[in-house]
Amino acid sequence: MKWPGTFRPFNEYKSHLDIIGIYTLDEQSAARVVDLELIVQPPWKIASKKRSSTTREYLGAVMGITDLREGRGEFDTPEEFYTYWRKYKFKIGDVVQKQLDKLLQAHDPATQLTLMNVDRASEDDHP
Repeated sequence: MKWPGTFRPFNEYKSHLDIIGIYTLDEQSAARVVDLELIVQPPWKIASKKRSSTTREYLGAVMGITDLREGRGEFDTPEEFYTYWRKYKFKIGDVVQKQLDKLLQAHDPATQLTLMNVDRASEDDHP
């Protein structure tokens, strides 16, 4: 299912990665950033079961830097992660809810099953 304003449907991506930058702000340096470290992990490996913000609807991540580096989130598998967050009751506005309802109505159950199978197959190919 393609959401308006996105490049392609979620399930068409081969993999999903989070890139986290950890750095020291140095106001005296022209670059302003020193000690830059990039951490790259699949979202499910660093996710928590909490939202990351109280004002926005974002998925949360574990807070410990070592946990982020080592991919020690609160989920054991991609399936557990996606099942949890896809059922999470995010607060969304009426306009967004109407758009979502319209997109969901346009897809029949067979299409939904096919999309879920594609998602699982791509995750199996890229642990």
